[in-house]
Amino acid sequence: MKARIQIENLSFKYPSRPGRSRSYIFRGLSAAFEAGSSVALLGPNGAGKSTLLNLIAGHLKPAEGRALICGADISETPSDEAAKLISVVPQEHHPAFNFTAREMILMGRSPHNGFFGIANESDHEIVGEVSRKTDLEGLLDNEYTKLSGGERKRVLLARAMAQRTPVMLFDEPEAHLDIRHQHMFFKSISGLARDEKKLCVYSVHNPSLALRYSTVIVLMDACGENIIIGPTAEVMTCRNLETAYGIRFAMTREGASGPLLYVDA
Repeated sequence: MKARIQIENLSFKYPSRPGRSRSYIFRGLSAAFEAGSSVALLGPNGAGKSTLLNLIAGHLKPAEGRALICGADISETPSDEAAKLISVVPQEHHPAFNFTAREMILMGRSPHNGFFGIANESDHEIVGEVSRKTDLEGLLDNEYTKLSGGERKRVLLARAMAQRTPVMLFDEPEAHLDIRHQHMFFKSISGLARDEKKLCVYSVHNPSLALRYSTVIVLMDACGENIIIGPTAEVMTCRNLETAYGIRFAMTREGASGPLLYVDA
């Protein structure tokens, strides 16, 4: 199944309450994202990045409009069918029971295992394959809760890879990781999009990571009124970033691996 996300006139608002500056997070948002893309949702706190990600995942229902995943309205799709279209790598995960890393990854196969959910030989082969790709082979029998933060992140990535969905969503994949592991994780995401033609969408706080690893940017400002969507090279200008964040940016084109972005304090 070819990956595609189509957002049609999407609007979302939280219930009114004292202290909330605005009810609508965004209104009338339309966009389309294709297989092979790494899409970064970028903007300041409160811009609506997590809200948009949760709407795409089907965890929230829109006030207006819809999000189509591979042609299916995700808010109307049963959870067992949605799990074959979308996999989600959360920012944090605290399992109710103390599973091993192997058991956690194997959970990614559950949408494909029918009513009884019994894993077969093919499922275990897939676990081995994704474990090799995420450098987890030596950790499979370790308790998940006793792994480091970076190792747990890799387990969650492996679980999503084992799920074999055309669309993959990531909630702030850089959170709780040191610089080295941040870049390793984003390289894995961009590789899935480029080499396996997945459609990867992630919320991210660091504009430099978005600049280096994404192919498409959704740049949101604090008011949710000025949303710019397009190829990374076109959207990631200092002027656009300054409008979104309210601070000055500068960029140099002399980086060995591409442009370098920094705050011009």
